[in-house]
Amino acid sequence: TLDELQRSRMEILDERNFKASILESISSAIITISPAGILTSINGIGQKLLCNSNFHGVGYQDVFAEWPLLMERITAALESRRGYGREPLTRVLQGEMTYYDVGIFPIGKDAEMGLTVTLRNETEREKLREEMMRMDRLASLGKLSAGIAHEVRNPLTGISLLLDDLHDSSAFNAEDKEMLSKA
Repeated sequence: TLDELQRSRMEILDERNFKASILESISSAIITISPAGILTSINGIGQKLLCNSNFHGVGYQDVFAEWPLLMERITAALESRRGYGREPLTRVLQGEMTYYDVGIFPIGKDAEMGLTVTLRNETEREKLREEMMRMDRLASLGKLSAGIAHEVRNPLTGISLLLDDLHDSSAFNAEDKEMLSKA
């Protein structure tokens, strides 16, 4: 009946909208590429990452022209008809090193329906990790310095006590005692 057909269409639209809203809420760029190497979809984060360009229907070589290492990985995945997996990728962007987590996964058996490429900018996380490592090194240096200071202070304290005892000793004349007080 007509009501069932309309209800079925509404369910399909609801499901499509639900899936689209999930893709848009993910903090990673999600890009799908056909077996022929044509970009078939990209979420909002992906568009922002690629400078808000509309690459729908464009070959991945054009989309990732400024990402040579990523192009190599996608080419390898398309040729082998398997995913590449998840690996980090770095690139210099506006004079600064940027860090990405990149995943390339097959869609369907033997990538018969193409690939899914995920990109997540990990630059802030990497900077925090580097800062933590720097702080750990500084903390270690502080502990080492404190240990050295302690090791130097112990013999100096002993020498100081010995000099105090010698100064208080009556076996020395006034000139010797003055010399000891300078030490």
